[in-house]
Amino acid sequence: MSVDQKSSLSYKRIKSLARYACVFSVLGVIISIGTIAYYSVLMLMDTQAVDAAIREEFVAAGRAITINGVSRALTFMFEITPVLIGVYIFSQAIQLFREYMSGRVFTFEAAKKLNKIGWAVAALAPLEILSETLAVMALTIYNPPGQRQLSIGISETEIYAIILGLLLVTLAKILHEAAVISEENQAII
Repeated sequence: MSVDQKSSLSYKRIKSLARYACVFSVLGVIISIGTIAYYSVLMLMDTQAVDAAIREEFVAAGRAITINGVSRALTFMFEITPVLIGVYIFSQAIQLFREYMSGRVFTFEAAKKLNKIGWAVAALAPLEILSETLAVMALTIYNPPGQRQLSIGISETEIYAIILGLLLVTLAKILHEAAVISEENQAII
């Protein structure tokens, strides 16, 4: 098999993989937006169900909480923030995979999209920690003195997100250099 045939086969595989990844990224956006919409409607229509979900998540961890309109709204806002970052990551991924499906692999645009995805993934970890901390504060701020809580926790999942995000940023820098080389090669031809 010649070098050109191998290269053509590699691009076909990239396009095929990018097509599947794009579909899953679109599904990610739909599911994420659907989840936000569902809980938004639920907050307006059935606050008892929302309160039960809040209690299930936060009281199970041994916290005494006070739920009212303000704490419910703040908790919702803090809890959906990582989901919104997820929507951003999926939307950037869709654009990146469309680049790949068009055969544009070693481009500055692809490097830029991958860089944005990497920083957003790395930002998810501290945002998740912060949103959880702020949600606990919102739910305990109306508690009597001595029962208010501040909860900060980090798990291996947050560490994985930071490492994965930085790995993607590094790959974006490598892709940028590959785009420079590709552009130089095109100028020679």
